[in-house]
Amino acid sequence: MAKKPRIKMLKNPMPILDSSCAKPLPARKLKGYGDGTNATGYGYRWQQFRKRHLMEHPLCVHCQAEGRVVVATELDHVTPHRGNMVAFWAGPFQGLCKSHHSIKTATEE
Repeated sequence: MAKKPRIKMLKNPMPILDSSCAKPLPARKLKGYGDGTNATGYGYRWQQFRKRHLMEHPLCVHCQAEGRVVVATELDHVTPHRGNMVAFWAGPFQGLCKSHHSIKTATEE
């Protein structure tokens, strides 16, 4: 019986072509809001607003459009605010499930 040829494994089968890809993106800081979640606009005020909005609109709008009933867990800015606090609070907002919010966020960036 003939021997099977051995497959040579590469040391790093998935080389990183650009080292900047491996670095996490920094959170956008807003001037005058200190450090932490308040600096990005997602502090206590946002958490309360998000909670109230999701109670009033509990379903994912994208899933509803597809004819499915899925609970919204994320509150999304329909129009990206890009760190502008006036646009951040002006809305419009929509409730999305985690998967639809991830898809939308990935396609915006």
